[in-house]
Amino acid sequence: GKRAVWSYERHESACSNNYTAIALDSTIEQAPAWVRGALQLLSHRADAFVLHGLPLQTFDLEKNVLEAFRTLQSGTNTGKVVVRIPKTAPTPPRGAHLLSGGTGGLGLVTSRWLGERGAASVVLAARGGRVATVEGERLKKLARCDFSVAKCDAAEPA
Repeated sequence: GKRAVWSYERHESACSNNYTAIALDSTIEQAPAWVRGALQLLSHRADAFVLHGLPLQTFDLEKNVLEAFRTLQSGTNTGKVVVRIPKTAPTPPRGAHLLSGGTGGLGLVTSRWLGERGAASVVLAARGGRVATVEGERLKKLARCDFSVAKCDAAEPA
């Protein structure tokens, strides 16, 4: 969405950089040639190291994940906040793992990850209550655990 987009005034008071806000979703429909040209120009400038990506703050899941959420909550950060999962992160093999939004892209990747690391059971919870046939077959082939799908809305009280 377009929540919390900085106004020009707020950006000028906080940063010393040049700043232009573009509503890409509507502009691409109204002026596709302009958007293509602008993206090509940005790509060339990035290749020439004239432009730089947004700042990246990395946090370790086991050591400082709360700090990552506090950074996001503060609303003062600009750029990306990344929480890294250690390669050797333990996964308890007993019990069920419940993934809210589990049938979406990130949920399916996470469920495969849990299955590959010895989880006994993974429950994918989603409003739609189903997984695309292709993804369901891939999960069955790749994982060594029991998968089930539950239709529910985690935002609704019981």
